[in-house]
Amino acid sequence: YMSGLGVFKNGKLISWLNGPESRGTQWLLDKLEETNVNIDSSDKEENISVNVFYSKTAVKIDLQEGKPIFHIHIREEGSINEAGGFVDLSKQEELEKLEKELAEQTASEVKMALKAAQEKKSDIFNFGNELKRTHPDLWKTVKKDWNSVFAEGELDLQVDAYIRGTGMRLKPYFPAEK
Repeated sequence: YMSGLGVFKNGKLISWLNGPESRGTQWLLDKLEETNVNIDSSDKEENISVNVFYSKTAVKIDLQEGKPIFHIHIREEGSINEAGGFVDLSKQEELEKLEKELAEQTASEVKMALKAAQEKKSDIFNFGNELKRTHPDLWKTVKKDWNSVFAEGELDLQVDAYIRGTGMRLKPYFPAEK
């Protein structure tokens, strides 16, 4: 459970991030070790719990016309812990739908975290350091106003989510609704 992640700017605490924003921050920082994500099934919201046990985030920063583009690629793997209703996990199509839902949930939390940081004009993800490391000549052009430039940046996000295990049963005890 993530709660109360502090946002600092120039060494001062300026705000707090809670819930999905704080978990999205951990995804962007590539510091997420394990978490549970509740996703929607075909008939109910947040009906399925997926334990994400592997997550790797790759970050690349480019400048296009003075505007940063944050290229983020997240690859995650998990297993289904619980299903609150009938889901036939023996069908590949059903697993693919759940993987897509997991990727969308992750993307949503990452977007919320980036939006919160941009509103506060605080690069809590160290994107400026990544730009400085990979493109030092471009960094020199924006380093004076990096916080303002960061706030105008665009996100190019790709999330690849895989469900590697479904527990011991492929069909829950709940009967299919007719």
